[in-house]
Amino acid sequence: MSSKSRNSVQFGFLSGHIGFQLHLCGRAVWRLLRTASKTRASRRPSGFNSALVVIGYNPGISPKRLAEVLYLDPQATSSILDRLEDEGFADRVRSASDRRRVLLSLTKRGEEEMSVVETRSKRQEDQLAKNLTDEERETLIALLTKVRNNIMIAS
Repeated sequence: MSSKSRNSVQFGFLSGHIGFQLHLCGRAVWRLLRTASKTRASRRPSGFNSALVVIGYNPGISPKRLAEVLYLDPQATSSILDRLEDEGFADRVRSASDRRRVLLSLTKRGEEEMSVVETRSKRQEDQLAKNLTDEERETLIALLTKVRNNIMIAS
């Protein structure tokens, strides 16, 4: 038995399973992110940096809408927002026109942190896509967007 066959693992029908491949890619990305950063930022909850960026690009977004676009449950969203506030990155403010509505925005410190996240994200993205051409990268993103949109339509 060659070392190649001894070390290979068969996944059966899962080899052609989109959901399984996405799951493995997600786990591989998280492993990369965890090992690339041993700072306090690496101990932030999943979705923290994404929430920071989405709020930064969408000032006034509601917590409910943030949860929807990031596929987060209300408890996770609340935990992330609490942490963003605790670290001085975001504010929750009541709407002047509808006091029941909460609007999210970044603080000056949050905007600075978003720049740090963007720089770190660029390095990680370069590593993830280093074997892809620009065209392959665009195709991959387009295909993943289609899969995500199909899920949104189905749910």
